[in-house]
Amino acid sequence: MDLKGKIAFVTGGGSGIGAAISKQLDQAGASVVVFDLNEEAKEITRSFENESLFTKGNVAKSEDVNRAVEEAMNKFGRIDILVNNAGIFRDKKLVDMSEEEWNGVLDVNLKGAFLIIKKIAPLMKQSGYGKIVNISSVSHKGNFGQANYSASKAGLVSLTNTAALELAPEITVNSIAPGSIDTPLFRSMDEKGKEKFLKKIPMKRVGQPEEIAQAVLFFSSDASSYVTGTLLEVDGGLTTGLNLK
Repeated sequence: MDLKGKIAFVTGGGSGIGAAISKQLDQAGASVVVFDLNEEAKEITRSFENESLFTKGNVAKSEDVNRAVEEAMNKFGRIDILVNNAGIFRDKKLVDMSEEEWNGVLDVNLKGAFLIIKKIAPLMKQSGYGKIVNISSVSHKGNFGQANYSASKAGLVSLTNTAALELAPEITVNSIAPGSIDTPLFRSMDEKGKEKFLKKIPMKRVGQPEEIAQAVLFFSSDASSYVTGTLLEVDGGLTTGLNLK
């Protein structure tokens, strides 16, 4: 899965799963554009082997998206791979959730992906090649206290399917649904909570960010040339039918 000479654009690519994705694509030979709201995310590009670009902005703001894509085009002349990874959560029971908390999550997680696909897809069409990977979540099936987050991630799966239909044959569009991944959020749980959660996972461990990055690499490479409109659950078996209890 060689990406030498390819240009990849990763939203939220400076920390957590996004950082692992950015590093994986760089190691596979791609030049990576890291689009992140956090200025400190710029540090990740200093370790890259290939030429890279950091651009700061909010995926939910069309002016930021347009500027970031223009910067990438000015530097590299094209974008071959887009990874929509940027996301936030504001967990709360549905009846207690404010309109602001609902809108904030939907704006970043779903509207953000829409804005950037709308901007980049025509450029990919012009070049005759493109790979789009959307990072959803196993919560797309619904999760207690995550009405906004679950709705945004379910919407992202549907957006993936529609985009796959509309953007073929030049562009493939696929999504990945991570399960519980070893991030600062999981590590912040108390030990009892971790133990209870791990019992639900057939593989008896949480996933590593690099394991999500490997799945992204597959969808970003020509190894997936005949795969589009697909959702890949990378969750250690958490959502298998035999484990729904």
